[in-house]
Amino acid sequence: MDQLDDKIRKALSQTAEAPRPHLDNTFVGDIVDAFNTRMRWLFILAWVKGIGLFLGFVYCTWQFFLQETTKGQVGYAAGAVTCILAVGLIDCIWMLLVQHNATRREIKRLELQIALLARHIDTAPEKIA
Repeated sequence: MDQLDDKIRKALSQTAEAPRPHLDNTFVGDIVDAFNTRMRWLFILAWVKGIGLFLGFVYCTWQFFLQETTKGQVGYAAGAVTCILAVGLIDCIWMLLVQHNATRREIKRLELQIALLARHIDTAPEKIA
């Protein structure tokens, strides 16, 4: 059990000594931390796809207003709706992953607190009630 406690303390001391304490419990801090995980390539890919789909939405919207036929307008409107729905879906999935990372960080902090409490209880002299 002591090895696990030591590993937890070591991991939390590395994150606690981060050079950006003002971003620790903020939304911006969660976004920055998302790009520092093992799944950083997934977050980068999600941002690239989101930007590409948003540009596709802008293009389809622009072309919608330039069309002279109803068939062309329907096609570009469908493209615009598809692009913006895909952007929303990517954002929802991305936010779930960001919140998952924040939840894992909080669980690690709770584990450290439990380990510190357990050590304090073991070293404290027993009081007679």
